[in-house]
Amino acid sequence: MNNEQKERGAKFKGSAGLNKNKTTPKHPDFKGSETIAGVEYWVAVWVNKNDDGTSWLSFEHEAKEPLPNLVDSYK
Repeated sequence: MNNEQKERGAKFKGSAGLNKNKTTPKHPDFKGSETIAGVEYWVAVWVNKNDDGTSWLSFEHEAKEPLPNLVDSYK
């Protein structure tokens, strides 16, 4: 790890491909997966447009396995 990476923090990588099963506007445009700090997540991505036509993306991450209840760990 070089100094620039240490200053910026951790880098997480994943991928998403075109969702060929999209049948409604609520379904994501792209689906994929990502691993963050050793935890695997499903990734959903939607392509949106502002009133002026500018595109932007929204993301949703969902853990593939149930995560521990962090509130219980502080009891």
